[in-house]
Order: sequence, then structure tokens, then C-alpha cells
Amino acid sequence: MTMPNMILINISNHASINWEEKQKEKFYSIINIPFPVVSAVADEHEVGRLALEIEQKIIDIVEQIHKKTFIYFYIAGEGSLVYCLQNILKESTTRYFEGRSIFLAFASTARDMMMIDGRRSYKFKFSAWRIYLLSPILATSSSDRYAE
Repeated sequence: MTMPNMILINISNHASINWEEKQKEKFYSIINIPFPVVSAVADEHEVGRLALEIEQKIIDIVEQIHKKTFIYFYIAGEGSLVYCLQNILKESTTRYFEGRSIFLAFASTARDMMMIDGRRSYKFKFSAWRIYLLSPILATSSSDRYAE
């Protein structure tokens, strides 16, 4: 069931247009931010610069969203940048997200392995969202996430 006060900000290279309906159904709106390419030789400063660029995009989006809206972030990509973005979100809950409920969303998937021409191939099928609360401003318990 879609809830009018739940928005997902998808920071990944998996555009929501390609997702199964089951993966999208809980959210009123999904905003896609493409996950940037992170060079294998990028140092911590370069990864930090990329994280700050995405942070600004997030701030610009969040400023346009009603305060009573639950905001969920799905971040998937290169590990060090995911780590930086999650920390930025955690630190930003008082700076930019004051008065809002902010969550991290993780997609759990079933993985089916197939052999194609002697090579392993995997098909991933969405199972469920795992939700972790970052800022408990509006939500009081996990069962309240889908209320209202």
C-alpha cells in the first residue's frame, strides 16, 4: 500500500523505473540520484568530495519536501562512498533535517544462481525493505512507520 507521506531518495545506479512494483509500492514518490563512479585509485579526499556533492543534492531535494513526510534513503554502490553518505546523513539530522523523520532503507534480495554457457549468472529478486531510523522526530516505533 502506497503511503502519501513516504518518499524514498534512491542513491544508486539502479533507477527505480526498472524496479519491481513490490519494491516501489510503499512509497508515494521515489527520487533517483545516480551513484557516481568512484575510481579505484581515489583517495579519501576524492571520495569525501563526491559525498559532499551528493549531500548538496540531498539538501536541495529535502528543502522542497513537506516536514511531515517520512524520508527514506536507499544508498547502494562503492563501499567507502556509501559509508561517507550514511555518516553525512546521520550528522545532518540536526543540521538540515530538523523536525523530520529520516530512515535508511536497505533492500533485501533473494539470489538465484544459474549456469549460462558454463558461467555463473545471478538473478536478484527483491524480498523486502529493512528500515533503520536515523532521526526519531515523528516516528515513535517501528510499527508507526507505515501509519497515517
